[in-house]
Amino acid sequence: MTPRPLVYLLNPFKILLCVLVTFFFSLLVCLLVPFCKRERPVFTRIQKTWGWMLLKILQIRVNTQGLTQVHPSAPRMFLANHSSYLDIFVLTARLPGKVIFLGKRELNKVPLFGWSWVIAGNVPIDRHSPRAFMQSLDLAAHRIRQGYSLVIFPEGTRSPDGKIHPFKRGFIRIAQKSRATIYPVTINGAFRSFKKGDKVIQPARLELIVHPPIQPDYQQNPREIEVQILQQSRKKIIQAYRDPRDRQEETRRK
Repeated sequence: MTPRPLVYLLNPFKILLCVLVTFFFSLLVCLLVPFCKRERPVFTRIQKTWGWMLLKILQIRVNTQGLTQVHPSAPRMFLANHSSYLDIFVLTARLPGKVIFLGKRELNKVPLFGWSWVIAGNVPIDRHSPRAFMQSLDLAAHRIRQGYSLVIFPEGTRSPDGKIHPFKRGFIRIAQKSRATIYPVTINGAFRSFKKGDKVIQPARLELIVHPPIQPDYQQNPREIEVQILQQSRKKIIQAYRDPRDRQEETRRK
């Protein structure tokens, strides 16, 4: 284990190195796009290498479970709890297939990174316009039908307290339009390593658990499909989740 003073001393250098790595891969994607179609596996390899390198730089190790049960070709959505930016690096590096995310439209304005983010197939969301929001959901469904693996954070944003918050319903439209298989995903340990508001990323060992799939009967009533996906996915994620607040409470008692 790295001594705590050394963690704080090295943190600025790690962050700077992560920025430089991100700049390099973003530039690489932008330079390749005139010569390679978006669907080419080269962009997937670049994205996964980016996630893997950031985890290495930040000294984040990941134990994975359940990846072998992911169907290699079926349309799929991964629903994951979200408590840290580290979740994005972990899911990008470790999930199979061409992994993409929904994200704020403001990301498009970030030079190089925003451009490469869209080129890689990720879907920007405009929450200020209901019409644009629906169009983004439909585009996400289209991406799944093209063979991408879409990651959704159904809580909508990072958890501020480590608790798994209620799931929002918007992503159900994506599932219904894409007829995707749903894979609930639990991530343990990210909140304690780098929670919302933290300035220092702590080296850690995280756990990524991909649960058995949910295959909704899309011939059912839309309301029944919604209840099935929301209830079953949330239940599976929570059952495997180790609440970091419990760990903190145990530490205080000792």
